[in-house]
Amino acid sequence: MTSRFPAEGADRGERQRHRAEYVVLALTCAGLLLFFPAAAHPFHDPKRALFALAALIATLATGPRWNWAALPLIVVCTLRPSVEWLAFAWSLVAFPALISTPRRWINSLTWTATLVAVVVLLQAAGLDPFARFAPDAAGARLARYGTLGNPDFVASVLLPLAVLASQAARWRLLIISAALALTGSLGVVLGVGAAGLAYLLHRRGHVRPTWVISVAVLLALTPLLSRDVATPLRGRAYLVSVALPQVKDGPLLGQGSGVVAGLWPEWELRHWEARCADAACVQAHPDAKFTGLQDHVHADWLEVLLERGVLGVLALLLVLGVAARRAWRDPDGALVFAALAAAVSRTLIDFPLERPADLWVLGVVASLAWGPDRAGESRPLTPALSPLSQGEGDRRHGPHSPRHGVWQERQSVLNRWP
Repeated sequence: MTSRFPAEGADRGERQRHRAEYVVLALTCAGLLLFFPAAAHPFHDPKRALFALAALIATLATGPRWNWAALPLIVVCTLRPSVEWLAFAWSLVAFPALISTPRRWINSLTWTATLVAVVVLLQAAGLDPFARFAPDAAGARLARYGTLGNPDFVASVLLPLAVLASQAARWRLLIISAALALTGSLGVVLGVGAAGLAYLLHRRGHVRPTWVISVAVLLALTPLLSRDVATPLRGRAYLVSVALPQVKDGPLLGQGSGVVAGLWPEWELRHWEARCADAACVQAHPDAKFTGLQDHVHADWLEVLLERGVLGVLALLLVLGVAARRAWRDPDGALVFAALAAAVSRTLIDFPLERPADLWVLGVVASLAWGPDRAGESRPLTPALSPLSQGEGDRRHGPHSPRHGVWQERQSVLNRWP
């Protein structure tokens, strides 16, 4: 009689965890869809609050099953706090144990991305549903902001979800890819390259692209036809040249959140004083057109180094590196590995780690790489892929089957799992 009570308690706890999972998933989708015209920064501030709420619910629901690989990042983010970074760190702690069905998350997120993409398509057709609420855009391209900000912000969030959508309904992938093409974001080109390379490496070159994926990739690469690539790259190189020498002012723990916006005028003055004797020299310099106030350096790893120091960079590398390793070792983790590569590639030329929606998506993708119910455990990344018995493997993929080598490779990976 008494032996039933622990089981009943466990079942009750599992039901509560599943309810919390649905709430967090709903908040995640809402954070990408909702638009707040009354806010001073309508694309960021309310999403920041929703992100923090989702991370808190997930943390309370998962309890001792936390993923402790994110603990160093929590410590650094506590010492150098910002709402979105604390939420990001705690989401990496709790989401891996909360996600019980990755397919449900992928399906929900790709539907959400499709709705955001539809908004972009409507705006491109002149049917902007937010026209009376949104700030004035400085040009046709900047008017396509979805529900996430300017088009570069939209593309940054949609690309990893587009990668995940390639295993969902393919028509969703085409809609998202069309929206990515309309944003004209050059970061998409880098992301598609990173995702494609990651996918090829994971699959050891065994790839048969369908026409849908081929069309999606071509659509995503269209910004190369309409955008000047050299000027943005030179501008980012200038920002890095101004900011990089400032790392020495706080190498270990950085100088705190918002340091770029707060100290940029001083940094830029120092930069030009070391190069020019007067204003005429500055105006004649080819980099003069890039001068001006900046909130971010468009190179996130450098910005993390400036704000949170070497310890912050190492803590971030730890959680993302462990997630990438788990996805790499999962025989069926190619798409999640590619989505993670697409999300991280953006950090080289932009500031997605300073935007709550991007951090949110990165946290979910990294948690999908960890897989369901494995926080603190070591199991294969895809629960449906249990190691086959030798007899069953021979029946399915015998020595003369073209898939025999692939099956053997999967078996060796799963058998080596610690």
